[in-house]
Amino acid sequence: MNLSYSLVVDAVYPNGSLVRPPTPADDGIGCSFWRSPNHVLYQCANAALVLGLLAPKKKFGDLFLHSMFVLGFLLLSVWAWTILCAPDIFSWNFAFMVVNVMQTLFLMYHIRPIKFTGELENLYVTMFEPMKVSRKLFKKLVCPDFCSVGMLHETEPYALYGISRTERLGLLLTGLMKVYSNKNILHSIREYEFIDSPEFESSMTGEEKYQVSIIADCTCRYVYWPRQSLEYLLLKEPFLATVMNTMIGYDITNKLYALNDQVTEKNGGCRQDIRLPGVASVLKSGRASTHSFANLQSTQQLQIHPDRKSNLRVDFEDDEEMDVIEAERVGFLNGDIVPSVDIDYSCKTSMDIGSSSRTSESSSTTSGIHINI
Repeated sequence: MNLSYSLVVDAVYPNGSLVRPPTPADDGIGCSFWRSPNHVLYQCANAALVLGLLAPKKKFGDLFLHSMFVLGFLLLSVWAWTILCAPDIFSWNFAFMVVNVMQTLFLMYHIRPIKFTGELENLYVTMFEPMKVSRKLFKKLVCPDFCSVGMLHETEPYALYGISRTERLGLLLTGLMKVYSNKNILHSIREYEFIDSPEFESSMTGEEKYQVSIIADCTCRYVYWPRQSLEYLLLKEPFLATVMNTMIGYDITNKLYALNDQVTEKNGGCRQDIRLPGVASVLKSGRASTHSFANLQSTQQLQIHPDRKSNLRVDFEDDEEMDVIEAERVGFLNGDIVPSVDIDYSCKTSMDIGSSSRTSESSSTTSGIHINI
């Protein structure tokens, strides 16, 4: 009988005691009996979950959060399978772990370091990283959908006067290019400088023609953006548009100062950027108007003072010489490279100097693109 009673007691009270464990229903609210702490796996799992919730709101914060969740739910799954022996708890925690593993891999894929080829990597570090352009945004700028990489050998042209259209924007990666107008070198283009920023900025449709020739001085590699593709990208990325406009403006300024060291008007006080399309026609029309005005003024003086006819004849002969000089100046604006022709500019009369000054004033007033030194 004692054996049967013992079996009944064990069946009723599985804790092996003749006294039934107290329950909240016996004493009302609260617990009068506390179980011993759970296994260490359970404690470590919850500690990992707490650490994940403390992740900062930074670049790698989400990655740290989901990584800690993966560890925490993994420990809970092991605890439920080996210690608690509860398949339902194991299943839920294992499912949570799988979800966080997928989220972690997704984040790692998106924040992975973006690498470029050697040339583009140097371009990014030199020009775009100081402007706070992210690698992700720079990748859009140099992707094949918007950008292409070209190569020129020595003496090969990037653009020819009156032939090439201003429908792209180029940037030199390696090598050296020179900008020619007639036989003269206006300035050089070095690494990490825009090749045709003045033409790109001044042209609205890309149908205008280059007013200079741009020739490779050695083997060159460059990257270029078609106008329509670049404008479409900059329309979608306002920050990148601001950065590009800033760099293009800075590059144009440098080219303008480099050009002003080469091209100086005859009055010594006005310098013009002939790389901007349309300046050549303005200069030609300005000189033609000034020459007509000078001839009219000389005719009036001849009618008023007949005795000065011989002196004016000398002046007209000097005007013919200046016409040759002006023709050479117009030829300076074309893109053909021809042998050098030396002309003496030392012989000038008072009427020539006045005509030259008016020419500069007329052309600079019309074009609006000059610098007074």
